[in-house]
Amino acid sequence: MSVVRKAFGHTLIFAAFRGVALAMSLISFPILTRQLSTADYGSLAIINASMTLLAAAAKCGLGMAMLRQYPLLVSDAQKTRTLVGAAFLSTLIVWAVVAAVYLLVVARFVGSVGGLSVLLTSLVTVMAASSALSDLFSALLRARDQVLKSSVFGAVVTACSIAAGLTCVFIFEQKLLAFCLGSLVAELVVLGIAWGSQTVRGELKVGPDTMPFVRTLLAFGMPLVMFEFASIAIGQIDRFQIAHYEGLEAVGYYSVGYNIANYAQSLTVWPMWMALYPIYTRLWETEGSAAVSNFLSSCINALMAVACGIVMLTVLGSQDAVAILASDKFAPAAAVLPVVCAGLMVNGMTHLFGAGFYLKRRTGLLAAIAATGALLKVAVNVVLIPLWGIMGAAVSTVITYLAITVVVAWLGRSMLVVRWSVPRTLIYVAAAALGVWVGMRIHLESPWLQLIARGVVGASVYCGIVLAGDAQLRRFLWSFVRRQLGASAQAPIS
Repeated sequence: MSVVRKAFGHTLIFAAFRGVALAMSLISFPILTRQLSTADYGSLAIINASMTLLAAAAKCGLGMAMLRQYPLLVSDAQKTRTLVGAAFLSTLIVWAVVAAVYLLVVARFVGSVGGLSVLLTSLVTVMAASSALSDLFSALLRARDQVLKSSVFGAVVTACSIAAGLTCVFIFEQKLLAFCLGSLVAELVVLGIAWGSQTVRGELKVGPDTMPFVRTLLAFGMPLVMFEFASIAIGQIDRFQIAHYEGLEAVGYYSVGYNIANYAQSLTVWPMWMALYPIYTRLWETEGSAAVSNFLSSCINALMAVACGIVMLTVLGSQDAVAILASDKFAPAAAVLPVVCAGLMVNGMTHLFGAGFYLKRRTGLLAAIAATGALLKVAVNVVLIPLWGIMGAAVSTVITYLAITVVVAWLGRSMLVVRWSVPRTLIYVAAAALGVWVGMRIHLESPWLQLIARGVVGASVYCGIVLAGDAQLRRFLWSFVRRQLGASAQAPIS
């Protein structure tokens, strides 16, 4: 199936460059955790959480809206240029409104967020603008099917941001402020070059005919504001509640565990989602719902296999990974890492089960589900964080994402059927459990050697059982290898 090969190829590209970004983050991560105190690292987590929430509002779902509209206009260069201009203009307008409200409400009446200074609180708004414009430019490249360029762009932004931020950390005494300012300036320079090139080449057009496109994009994207904002709130609200109940040091511990788990998600779920959305949108327009259903059913079962394997590896390596990446002073993070990772993997399923919401423009319903999930997360945190500390926040992450995924899958079947194989999933879970049992029997003095040994043994056990027990996956992998070698035989995956 050519579309499966294309999706697999695009996923590999996104994963490869996500791996590059991850490698750069893994360089900065140990430096920051050693240069900053646990409280300062907690403050950095509050900054990132605030920025991410503001950026979600500023993005206003416009990147997704442009991806949805672009295939309909791709034959008309004039209209696509106007569409891009409308998306750019809409992002700036929405960001200006969001920033003004934030500064008025927070900086004027609250004074600070999570104990941050007024300067850092205000700086968050500019960071949100940078994130929103970066996301929009990446969406533009994906809409043009320029997957490699989109990945390169993301890697360049990450590299410049990290390099500038770390340089400033070693130069200036106020390390937290220096890192934030250095990273932001570098991102803005890269974005200026990227969007400037579009303007010079005439690929971005703003004129009298822009406003109808602005209204179209906002009509699609506005419901996604609530969805994206609520989705991000589910992942970020923990920091504020932990800061309230446990203090900034606890935020630092939790953020280290969450960040490492997020690295695992970034190499698996994120690349697949980035690759799949433009593909199944085009497939919907050209071949209809049956083709999309078969395609996503293939993807969901493959993602289940990957997710169970990743959670198994985090269980085996959490203590060693935290010691290596963040130092022993962040040791409490090891307990929450695999729990958070399980929640993030469950969340990855939501994007595929909920494909029908996007294709049939039912984003308002999706937003309502996400908003309800955010309220559930806050409520569960209120109960569990005082009882269990940061582990309570980790458990609430799993509970919330599982509830959302179940609701989305149940409601989504009326729009688009995505078939999930329970027997195959049980094989993956059993294989992961056995991999953990075998891997935990290995005890070595060096955390590096123990991390590698447990990972290799656990992965070997897992892959062996999965390939032996899942005939459909085995046939798919064999046919893929044969196609890569030039053979003509193909086998379907379902």
